[in-house]
Amino acid sequence: MRKWPRVPHAFRRLGALAQAFLVALFFQACGSSSAPATPTSTVTTGPTNGAPTITTQPQSQSIAPGQTATLTVGASGTAPLSYQWFAGTSGNTASLVASATASNYTTPALTTTTAYWVRVSNPAGAVNSATATLTVGTATISGRLLSNPSGNPIAGAQIVDSTRGGTLATTDSSGAFSFQYEGPASFQVTVQAAGHATRLTRIARSTHGVTIDLISLAPPFDPTFYRQLARNAKDLNGSFDPRGLVVWPGNPSFYIRTELVDPGQNFSDTGRPVPGHAIDLTVSGIPVIVSEVTAGRLQPGSIEMGTDLRHQSEPGWIVIQFFDRGTNPQAYSGIGGNASIGGGVAGTVLVGVYTSPPNGYYCASGIGQGLIFHETGHALGLFHIPSDVDSPNIMGGGLGASCDVVHFSALERFHSAIMYLRPRGNLDPDSDPSSFSYLSSPR
Repeated sequence: MRKWPRVPHAFRRLGALAQAFLVALFFQACGSSSAPATPTSTVTTGPTNGAPTITTQPQSQSIAPGQTATLTVGASGTAPLSYQWFAGTSGNTASLVASATASNYTTPALTTTTAYWVRVSNPAGAVNSATATLTVGTATISGRLLSNPSGNPIAGAQIVDSTRGGTLATTDSSGAFSFQYEGPASFQVTVQAAGHATRLTRIARSTHGVTIDLISLAPPFDPTFYRQLARNAKDLNGSFDPRGLVVWPGNPSFYIRTELVDPGQNFSDTGRPVPGHAIDLTVSGIPVIVSEVTAGRLQPGSIEMGTDLRHQSEPGWIVIQFFDRGTNPQAYSGIGGNASIGGGVAGTVLVGVYTSPPNGYYCASGIGQGLIFHETGHALGLFHIPSDVDSPNIMGGGLGASCDVVHFSALERFHSAIMYLRPRGNLDPDSDPSSFSYLSSPR
């Protein structure tokens, strides 16, 4: 039996390529007929128990916009094998993918064509995979552009890519548009047409059949009045309510509390009933208020009454309560407001009434319907406007003290109609928040 010499320590420290070369020389010197004729040239064809070898390359794929993809690599070599995925072409380590350290990697949802590769390593060496390219197809985005408040289609309007520049589409005679897009999941566009307020907004790549509106600049539209009524620009000194429009998505229901509350005692019961004329003015006014503020799109859901407190902060409900201005003088005659809660809207109204009107008080019944309209208007999303504009206006306080049956002014009804006629998410004549993407049309 041939006695094999011991492998020197220095040999064990050599790299795999050098070892293979020396082994070949050794077999030739010993006269072995089974020795390889040439040394191994790369680690990718080396022995299975040494440096890593790629046995299955990650494969390029074609995916739809917004989809993920899973890449897998097969490798052999002395355990343990380590994996690290990178974005880019093979060998470019500038874009390491954090936590992608397994033999397979699932990408995030992709909207642009992206390449990946993986490095497999062990103490004996490392090997890079080939590049796998994930090709993302283009998305077809379509919809219509309508004029607000008429609802008529706008022809010849341009939809411009606000980031990249260039016109994406021009609307046809029916207001329709369609274009192909490869890019982020949502992107910003500028929509412009003659005689309309330009809009800067965002569209989602998944959008199909969306309705976008532009507000007509034709009289009686007044941008300043609209922003005061719809965005609280008067009370915020020209700034906008950061919530944008808070419009009710469905018919609001009403709960009228029939016992007076004490504002000074956390609105607790006083045990005294609300005067019947205040209840009557409220019940008769609710259908008029809802119809005029929402341009007839909404109507009251249910109207309930009771002595206890119900439906407070409950989406879909407006709670109306009363306090006695004679025994509980306040710095205000009423309060109204709303809040977005759980994907819906909840409203609250507090109205002051004189159970014993003081001498000389304008209204013998102790309350005017205009005050009820004003505070309920707040609950439906309206804000204050100057009292000297198209006076008298309900939201300007011009009719807040009227004892008679009242209505919102023509200018108030026109501009509040624009609010409620806008497709959901249209928050301002010329700007939407960057976080919003059109998803569907309520028209």
